[in-house]
Amino acid sequence: MEICRIVIGLFLFILPGYFLSLLLFKKINFIERTLFGFASGIFIFSILLIIFASFIKVTSTLFYALYLIYLVLTLFIFLLKVKEIDFHVPKELVIKAAILSAILVFAFYMTFFPHLKYDYYLPFHADEWVHWGLTRAFMENGRTSFVNPFNGNGRFFDVELGFHVFLSSLKWLSGADFRSIFVLMPSIIAMFVSMAAFCIGERSEMKFGLAAAFMTPFIPTTIRYLGPSFLVPVATGLLLVLFSIWLLEMEGKAKYILFSLILIFSIFMHLPTAAALAVVAISHAALDMLDKKFKEGAIIMAIVVLPFLIIYFISPDFMHYLQLGLDALFEKPENTLPIIHFSFDELTKIIWGLFFISVPLIILKGKRIERKILLSFVFFFTIFFLYQKYKFGIQILGDRFILFTYLAVTTLAGYGIFVVARYSKYVLKYVNIKYKHAERIFMAGIIAILLILTSIYVTPVHKNISFYRSIGERDYENFIWIRENIGKYRDENHSFDRAAIFPFKAGVFSAVTGIYTLASSGWPRYGGNLIDKVSTFMENG
Repeated sequence: MEICRIVIGLFLFILPGYFLSLLLFKKINFIERTLFGFASGIFIFSILLIIFASFIKVTSTLFYALYLIYLVLTLFIFLLKVKEIDFHVPKELVIKAAILSAILVFAFYMTFFPHLKYDYYLPFHADEWVHWGLTRAFMENGRTSFVNPFNGNGRFFDVELGFHVFLSSLKWLSGADFRSIFVLMPSIIAMFVSMAAFCIGERSEMKFGLAAAFMTPFIPTTIRYLGPSFLVPVATGLLLVLFSIWLLEMEGKAKYILFSLILIFSIFMHLPTAAALAVVAISHAALDMLDKKFKEGAIIMAIVVLPFLIIYFISPDFMHYLQLGLDALFEKPENTLPIIHFSFDELTKIIWGLFFISVPLIILKGKRIERKILLSFVFFFTIFFLYQKYKFGIQILGDRFILFTYLAVTTLAGYGIFVVARYSKYVLKYVNIKYKHAERIFMAGIIAILLILTSIYVTPVHKNISFYRSIGERDYENFIWIRENIGKYRDENHSFDRAAIFPFKAGVFSAVTGIYTLASSGWPRYGGNLIDKVSTFMENG
């Protein structure tokens, strides 16, 4: 039942953006329109809700009203343009779509595998439980700031509000419960990451979309630097980065407005993602200027700066964002997390090898779209390396940019597969085969072999990554029972709005139940002077 709700919710989430794409982009296929529908839904719905939440309380009713207005407008546009739309789908695209469907199932499986491995169908990482609690708090309060949902002390400034608004809109639209969303959505987002890689690859002369789509699910997820298997902002950031690479290749002026909206949203969702998008835009602009497209390059450079200025004027709280960044950049860094030691083995040497094979051909013969990814890789890895090696920069940027590095590497590894296949075909010159399709079949065979070898070599490494479980199934069922039944026991003398619980479970308890807790030894950490006392009390009674 929950799966059906999420599927229906996704369909409704995608639909307005799909119709909007018919107005904005006439020369894209139905796969690209589906990608646009989902990605645009993330930032358009979220920006609208953030604007309204700055002035009034946002409720599900308001969201449904905004959604219906948006849907009716885009549907009206669709009906006006329906005669101009070419619904013909080339046979080659149908075949590729069928293969892509299988790859998307593989992407879902690879991202969902930790749940299968541990037979555990709850969020793994403490950060996910925090996002659970903050999303619930936004849905209940409907404003951009609210009382701290974990300890109940003071107003909480949510630095990743955009992510929680996105999850709220998805929950309102689907009607699914939090558990289903947090368990299934990482894999669904990973499917759209693969779809975005496919769309990028098909824009290339090499047409390496299927290989790129197959490679991106191998981006690892770890407890240290997160990844696609967790429902965290950076997982959505991976999608927005690839979507932006694709978007900036579109013709017309609409892409400038859309990219500005993505950048504005990402500032509220996840500052490292905003920085990654800036890297992509700067790379695109630099390549434009090298091609003497100075006007387009200058416009994109301006777009990188303008969203920050706009937010500064419309949101006074943005000063807090700015201060956080300045403090982290210019004050002595506090290394609260261990350094990430780079290793080729995490992504595996075969993927890195395919990536390095692609590099010289991209430099010599590549077009802007491949060179943009390669240049972005250079920026991503440099920022990661400078912090991990010399502590230069901001830790969260250094940490998260390893994932954006892996995103660029896996995408271009798909390009590398087609490079190997293309140049291997010259072997046929030394074999007397007269069949007219021999060259195409040979290339397809080489590609298939490389994909199979990659899967055999990389999948075990991917599956051996360890995770921890914050709570057990029984704990969760107890927390849900409390949330659903605590109201029966409340009266004028008993508010039951604060609880003492084992500190290592406190954050999860508050996220699920909505009841404040005294002290937490996990993440988020609070009530430090009470942690030992509460632990002793819970153990001894």
